[in-house]
Amino acid sequence: MPADGRDTHAYDRPMLAATDENIPVQVAARLAARGHDVLTTRDLNLLGASDVDLLASAREERRVLVTNDVTDFIAIARRWMARGDSHAGLILVPTAALPGQGAALKACVDRLSALLDEHPHQDDWVDQVRWLPTARQAR
Repeated sequence: MPADGRDTHAYDRPMLAATDENIPVQVAARLAARGHDVLTTRDLNLLGASDVDLLASAREERRVLVTNDVTDFIAIARRWMARGDSHAGLILVPTAALPGQGAALKACVDRLSALLDEHPHQDDWVDQVRWLPTARQAR
């Protein structure tokens, strides 16, 4: 076991993530094709659920939540932090980075996959809030 106490076998497991309903379902499918374990709100039976319920479910499942609902989730994460509650991680996708089709979709998935690959251990994400770079920022 490494000095930091992490289970090295955990790095062999796929990253666990969930996508909010404002992220196109094709993003989850393409991330899964790259080896990430990604569920949509539909997969989690949480279509129409509150943001708090979605973040709580992601925490219970140890899934990083990918969302475009930036304002609400930043506020929830701050409230949780203030009262000592944790979440499993957030990736905030600014509107400018939301994919369309074709090359834009591929570019968004490339950036999301790279971000998940940069931090391959679920524990790296606990209470972390990271922004997905836009195409311009990624250059």
